Formats: sequence, structure tokens, C-alpha cells
Amino acid sequence: MTNTTPNATLEDLPSAEPQAVRLSELRDMMGELAAEEHDALVSGRKVHPVTGFATLDAAIGGGLAPGVHLLSGDPGHGKTALALQIAAGCGYPALYVSAEMSLPYLVRGLIANKTGTHIGNLRDGTLPADEYLRRFDAMAAQCPLLALLDATCRIVEAQAILRCADSLRDGERGRVLVVIDYLQAWASQTAADARSRYDAVNGAVQAAVTIANTLQSPVLAIVARNRSAQRDGGGLRGAADSHTIEYGGHAYYDLVKGDETPDGHEVKLQIQKSRSGGGGKKFMLLFDGAHQRFTEIED
Repeated sequence: MTNTTPNATLEDLPSAEPQAVRLSELRDMMGELAAEEHDALVSGRKVHPVTGFATLDAAIGGGLAPGVHLLSGDPGHGKTALALQIAAGCGYPALYVSAEMSLPYLVRGLIANKTGTHIGNLRDGTLPADEYLRRFDAMAAQCPLLALLDATCRIVEAQAILRCADSLRDGERGRVLVVIDYLQAWASQTAADARSRYDAVNGAVQAAVTIANTLQSPVLAIVARNRSAQRDGGGLRGAADSHTIEYGGHAYYDLVKGDETPDGHEVKLQIQKSRSGGGGKKFMLLFDGAHQRFTEIED
């Protein structure tokens, strides 16, 4: 099998000579897809992985549709915490690929979120090992469909992400959520092989699109902002290193930090772009950093 880095085409996918497909030949495939989505709805299961925020999910067509969903925000806005919370509660198998944070960091955040333990008590040695593990078990019981993939100490190629995600699916066409945290860090693993960081990030975007299209599932990719966007508060053209990010995604979400409250700080989530609807809409969330938890602020 040919090795593939994030900035290359997935060469281990079916590589027969491309052929045009007549509409009549797509009928069976579309029928099967419609049946699966209808059965999911009738059975009470969400058709797509969800964010867990009711008004946001409704605005984007019921959940995260197949394609690349980009999440942007400045450092400290809680992007990792939000992506983890979505992955853990999306209602489908989820693969969280971390190219920046270590696995212990992610696990502590999940324990805080799911058990209400102050994140500081999971880092400072306060809890004896048996109590720590009791809370770990309580968290894990609430996240049975979540798997983590460490991309901080080794190059994790697009092929590897695809294989791992595919192994988590329930059946050949089963949905799975893939999270990449974060896109530029994943791309930088191969920057030395690319002509520039710009080329590496462009390749990572295309690889994420290929993963989403191959799995017919959503990929949620965190993206870093450029300096002007950090100064001006984000926007569709706010991603660092590549202008293709704004065009390659199915949807683009911005986080903007708001006021501090006794229970955390407010965060405005704006849909900068969505092919499923909801573009331009804004939602207010409350981020409780002590427990790594987001809740929706009702109007």
C-alpha cells in the first residue's frame, strides 16, 4: 500500500479509470441512502451526527451533514473542549485525531465534562488513583462510541485516519464523525515535503474532503486564525495559511469570546457558511472552563 501524507491523494482508494455515471445507474444507490436515512429517523436515531445544541442542529439541517465542517476561534475560546464534547455526544461513532494535545489532556477534559469534576483536580494530584479511575470509568461509560488517535508524536497519514474511522462504522454505509484537531498542525507534519506551508495546508484540506466523501460522513476540523482575524474577530477569510480553507468546507463556524459571567464566559458561535442552511445565524453558548463544558444560552 502506498503511503499517503495529508497533502497527497488517497492512493489506496479504488483507483479504476474514472468513468462517467448515468443518472439511471445512480438510482439504486440513492434509494439505499434514502432508506437508511428514513429508517434512522423512524427509529428515533438522528440521521446525521449532531452537535448536541438543539437550535444549532436545527439550523444546519438536523446535524453535521457529510462534508468538512471547519471550526475557528482564537486560543482560549474552547475549540478543543467544544469539539470533544460534540464528538463524545454526537450519537454516532467518532474518531478524534489530535495533532496538538496529548491524549491525557483530552481524557482529563472528558472526565471534567462528563463527571462535573473541576479540571484542576484532575491535574494537581488531588484525587487518589482509585477515585480518579472511578471517574474515568464513569466518563467512559458515557462515551462508548468515541475513539482517540494520537497524532502528536508521529505522522498520521490520511490513509490511517480513513482506516481507523472506517473500522468504527456500523456497517459499510454507517456514519462516523471524524475530528481533526487542528488542521494546520496536522498539515505541518508534512510541510517539509511540501513546497510551502500553504501547499501543505491546501493538501490537508483536500485530504479531509476526500476522507469525508469516502466515508459519506462529516469531518469536523479545527482551524487556526490568521493574525488579522484574531484582531478583527474572525470571519470566513480568517483561517491561517491558506485561502482554500473557506472554499473547501461544507460549513465554517466561528467562535467569538464574549462577556465573563460567574459561571464561565459567553461565546458567540456564528455560522459563516453552511451548504445545509443557517448561514449568518448566531448562537450564544456558555463555556464553563472549570468543567470543560459548553451549554446553550436560551434567548
